[in-house]
Amino acid sequence: MMAKKLASHGLQPQHFLGKAGDVLIWHEDLAHGGTPIRNMSLTRKSLVTHYWSQSCVSDESRVQHKKGSYLNREHQGIH
Repeated sequence: MMAKKLASHGLQPQHFLGKAGDVLIWHEDLAHGGTPIRNMSLTRKSLVTHYWSQSCVSDESRVQHKKGSYLNREHQGIH
């Protein structure tokens, strides 16, 4: 669906090729996704953090911590 939408607007996907120490921060509405890993020995470790308003997440999904809360869900596997 996203490929068709990009094509209909004459847009091409852009790839971020970060170097060691680079940080990428993007707007929540920016369509984003990864590409398949071609060489497992060249993958980088990354930390992905999402911030949200408490009103966006149900009470059942949140775990209270002394300095805030976090989303309680299973870790996503590597595809």
